[in-house]
Amino acid sequence: MRLWALSLLVMMPLMVKAEADPVRLAVASNFKLPLQQLVAAYQAEHGGQFSISSASTGVLYQQIRRGAPFDIFFAADTQRPALLLQQGYARDTRHYAQGQLALYSAQRPIAEVLNVLPGDCRLAYANPKFAPYGIAAQNILADMPRLQACKAIIAANVSQAFQFTALKNTDVGLVAYSLVLAQKIPKTAYQLLPRQQALVQSLALLGEQPNPAAEQFIEFLTTPIAKQILRQTGYEQVDDYAQ
Repeated sequence: MRLWALSLLVMMPLMVKAEADPVRLAVASNFKLPLQQLVAAYQAEHGGQFSISSASTGVLYQQIRRGAPFDIFFAADTQRPALLLQQGYARDTRHYAQGQLALYSAQRPIAEVLNVLPGDCRLAYANPKFAPYGIAAQNILADMPRLQACKAIIAANVSQAFQFTALKNTDVGLVAYSLVLAQKIPKTAYQLLPRQQALVQSLALLGEQPNPAAEQFIEFLTTPIAKQILRQTGYEQVDDYAQ
């Protein structure tokens, strides 16, 4: 009995530490604010600890390949999670949301932008090398020759592109619709762009032995409250969650 009691005392600190370990989330910058709301809603019901790291999808993908200890990766595309699954870094992938782009100007009403842009206009968008929202921005530019004439200001990610535009360092920006909503930008300052350029976004459950709390959080994303948060933060639903 004494040996059993001693072994239980030795095990208890390990059990407490395991319960205290946070679920480590890596999230593309466009989805950071919605993810914070989703985590808060989850914690209100289930408790638990979370840590959130945000950067562009491409940067986070490289960090995971180099051994960064994340439990879930919320990408802004479907490509990187699929690659992580193929490469053995992930156990599962799912679509979780569909993001949209907006044309935004803090300088003048958006209805006037294309007609009054100066000859030396500056356009901000995310770096397409690392950010899916940057790739989508380039696709949109192919159909907007007036914007093609602007000097491109390439941001590290779509959040930085939004900051450049909001601070009036650029005349206009191609940014995530969710960021416009989060900052309560007046409707006269932005234009929601066609759904053809919407981005299906996937997550990856990481690790050889995934954190059970991480798996539970992923299932929470299919609940009515989670779907409501997605709608309110500018994301459309992805009906088929299974890749």
